[in-house]
Amino acid sequence: MNLNTTVRNSHCFNLPDPVFQTASERFTTNLITTVFNILVAPNTIIANVLILVAIINCSRLQSTSNLLIASLALSDVLVGLTTQPGYISYRLLEWFSILWLFTFVLECLV
Repeated sequence: MNLNTTVRNSHCFNLPDPVFQTASERFTTNLITTVFNILVAPNTIIANVLILVAIINCSRLQSTSNLLIASLALSDVLVGLTTQPGYISYRLLEWFSILWLFTFVLECLV
């Protein structure tokens, strides 16, 4: 077994594909997931806050199993307030930096 071929053929799942031919597909995928998160994040927050309000205000809904549902709704609200906006800003900054670099290169060529 040749160690050089095994090292070259192994891929790390956390790093993006280093092949430059797939970079446009990766940027398109990132843009689509960003737009999806922009649309879903407010709905996530609103729907889970409504669930929390319903469980807190209605005494009939205050059971042990609904307490678990309320804690899940609270964690979803926190994800909608922290993680999704962070992901959106990270991906948009990545996309805008690529656009900025592209326009900078075009300006240098002209």
